[in-house]
Amino acid sequence: MKKVIILGIFLLLNNFAWLCFYAYSLIDQGVTISHQADSYAIVETRLAQALVVANKNLVGQPLSRVNEVLTVDAYGLEPFVKGQCLYAGGLCLHLGEGKVITHVSSE
Repeated sequence: MKKVIILGIFLLLNNFAWLCFYAYSLIDQGVTISHQADSYAIVETRLAQALVVANKNLVGQPLSRVNEVLTVDAYGLEPFVKGQCLYAGGLCLHLGEGKVITHVSSE
């Protein structure tokens, strides 16, 4: 009888452990899926900003012209200059001599 009780307790503990592992895997999947969706949203926003830069042909333009065209970036924020880059929507528009856009890269 004592063996049956011990085996029953082990069975319950084993089932509880499997339930915990299953709950952990569900939570892990949820976090992974939300992170993936957020990553896709960031890439989509950067692509939208890159298309604006490409369609307006901003490479080779002076900073004053770029500021007229890009009043807000893809995130709804005002582009800003830091160092030798104009940051707009996840893109870095590199400034050369005379504050002219030389090339574009992603942050």
